[in-house]
Amino acid sequence: MKKNAIVFILTIAVLIGLSPGISRASGAARTHDGFFLRMGLGLGYARTSTEISGIQFNVYGGDGTIDLAVGYSVIRNLSLHASLLSWTAASPTLEWQAGGITYTQGTDEGVSAGMNGLGIGLTYHFPSPNLYLSAALGGGKLSLDDDDDNVGTTDGGTIFRFLFGKEWWVSDNWGLGLSGLFDIFVMPAEDQAGNEIKYGGFNLGLMFSATYN
Repeated sequence: MKKNAIVFILTIAVLIGLSPGISRASGAARTHDGFFLRMGLGLGYARTSTEISGIQFNVYGGDGTIDLAVGYSVIRNLSLHASLLSWTAASPTLEWQAGGITYTQGTDEGVSAGMNGLGIGLTYHFPSPNLYLSAALGGGKLSLDDDDDNVGTTDGGTIFRFLFGKEWWVSDNWGLGLSGLFDIFVMPAEDQAGNEIKYGGFNLGLMFSATYN
């Protein structure tokens, strides 16, 4: 989460610094048209699973989620955007099932599991109550890290992200709000014997958002 958060904060700083120029690309006040930027930070719960040699393995825990969408409203209230799709779970729980018995084990401080990906998405705003629906399809990888050391990373896989939110206008172009977030993903990898396996899972959370449109 540390590296993701640094990138996220730097991106926000650059985009806000460019806001005078960005405003010229936006349309009428308090309407969803022109340049589109949504920045979100949230908390959630992530779980990923795989099966190796007949043993079911699960990794799960609370996480921090990042959503960054940058694009343009192709028509009023409908925006096409590129999306950063990311979450990190600190000190997740490891679980495995063998012989009908389930074993669980916590991880040390500094251990983290996470997902990082990029995608293309659409966001539609319902203007009267300022609700929105958003969906993105992208690619990315899962990774397990111990402090600064990478323990393992999957191959590139598929990510779907869905958002449903409510925002309130706080200026002519900025809205602040809350949204529910749901990710599902499938990532291929190889076990130690070189056999192909798949990691599948989900991330469910609540996110604070700031949108410029």
